[in-house]
Amino acid sequence: MSSTCRYSYKECPHPRSTKKDGSPHALCEFHRKKANAIQRTYASRRRREIRAFKQRQNAELAELVALDPIPYSPTSDVTMDDVDLAVLDAFVFEDPINIDAWLDERNFESFSDTLTCEDIDSMWTFL
Repeated sequence: MSSTCRYSYKECPHPRSTKKDGSPHALCEFHRKKANAIQRTYASRRRREIRAFKQRQNAELAELVALDPIPYSPTSDVTMDDVDLAVLDAFVFEDPINIDAWLDERNFESFSDTLTCEDIDSMWTFL
């Protein structure tokens, strides 16, 4: 194993530097510092590009989220015609039908002969 620098672009006569554990680096001290400086420059440029990309992405998302709100008026006019009011009045203020009394055995037997399909349908709507 050669003890000279393994700089790949040009032959370097300097000896390889040693790691903290005693094993040799691939490069001499000069070329290691040069490679580390280039690596730091590349890493900082890469971080800057990633940061700019994320800022652009956040700005685009903010544009998507910033939609115009739907106009809301808490005091909107409620329009109800006479039929709506009559139906509401029937549901709210009339007494409910006592189905048990209406369907007792004696009353139902005498009434069942005259029931039509419409009568049965109307009974189901009340249930």
